[in-house]
Amino acid sequence: MSASFPDYLFGVNYAWSHYGTTEQNHSVPPSFVAADLQLLAPNFNSLRVYSIHKWYTPLVLHYAKMYDMDVILEIAWVQGSTATNAQHIALFKYIMQKYPALQSAVKFIFIGHENMPATVAQSNDLLTAVSDMQTWVNQNWSAATKPTVTLDEQNGVWNSASGKPGYNVLTKLANDLPIFTNIYPYWADLDATQGTDAANTESFQAKWKRLMDNVKLGSRKVYIGETGWPTDGTGSSNPPSQNGDLTQSVEYWNFMFDWVQNDAPSNFAGIFCFEAFDEPFKSATSGSMDNHWGLYNSGSTLKKGITLPFSRKVTASGVGATPVNVVKITADVTTVNVYPGGGTTPVVFTKSEWQDSGSYGGYPFVAYGDKVELVTSSGAKASATLSSGDGIGLDGQMNLTWDNIDKSGISSANFADNGIWF
Repeated sequence: MSASFPDYLFGVNYAWSHYGTTEQNHSVPPSFVAADLQLLAPNFNSLRVYSIHKWYTPLVLHYAKMYDMDVILEIAWVQGSTATNAQHIALFKYIMQKYPALQSAVKFIFIGHENMPATVAQSNDLLTAVSDMQTWVNQNWSAATKPTVTLDEQNGVWNSASGKPGYNVLTKLANDLPIFTNIYPYWADLDATQGTDAANTESFQAKWKRLMDNVKLGSRKVYIGETGWPTDGTGSSNPPSQNGDLTQSVEYWNFMFDWVQNDAPSNFAGIFCFEAFDEPFKSATSGSMDNHWGLYNSGSTLKKGITLPFSRKVTASGVGATPVNVVKITADVTTVNVYPGGGTTPVVFTKSEWQDSGSYGGYPFVAYGDKVELVTSSGAKASATLSSGDGIGLDGQMNLTWDNIDKSGISSANFADNGIWF
């Protein structure tokens, strides 16, 4: 029987691209994202996504807000690539400023993912990026509660020796910032029994204790950013690992769910299970364990034997409960003006913002009831209010046309030219 939700974050790592082929994952219908979060929300109060994406990030935030879930957003960080990092950060800021109503869904912002720098100098650059982003959030966030900007880790870097980047970061990171740690006994080539035996030096408990004993940790809150066990597939040789196995996975999750409920210390602040769904496209090697970390299979069925520890009743709230629609934007259209609630002040989207080749590649999102105005290169305008169930297009006579669109047939090519609406 599932217990009621605790006061800490019980979350899951989520990828919308959990379908069978690369092509399917390039064109996941927005209604599928809605269905994913509707499925996850009763058993998880938070989720983590691994990149900022021009149309999926707003979709995830929209549906997370609808289903009362907090979100961790990761901004990609490439060591030594100033221009690339600036573009990733610019895309994040663009989305947050274009859609301020979505800000309240964001709980944490990570700079980078499992990419502790190779040198202390580079780790100082990462710390500067964290500080700069927190300053930007504090100055530009309109939501009442501002998210925290911090870092995650890989392979125990928080416990690295003096003079190493991980030591430098944990020493200099603000004392009130929580940290996230990834703990995977599986990657030590243990079975689940060994991986949950406190006497084993590579077990979950031993890895957690080493972090707790770290004098640099202080009184920080600690989140488990990732942990899990694959249910199928062949093991890896780098690092060595067992084959994936459902029985082993169930044993590990039973231990973890008991630990977070009964044995976690006071500075434990939450856990994010890795991961929500299997991702069968991940590896070209048939049967690889990389494809089988999901609590649910790729078809969204909870795997046999896994019992999630918490449950809650979630009722969709807020605007846009109807599935997302797609708008056809023709080559002649240079600007889309969106008037929230049919008001008089538009949010303006220029063509460079919705084209894939644009600096940001952003797409216009609108809620039902918003007035939409399409402007062509000649300055001609046409407008209408978006209503439930239809996409909006512009015909050769500058008339707005309303067409039901089969969202399941959207291709990656169409996504390069279409806007997405909810």
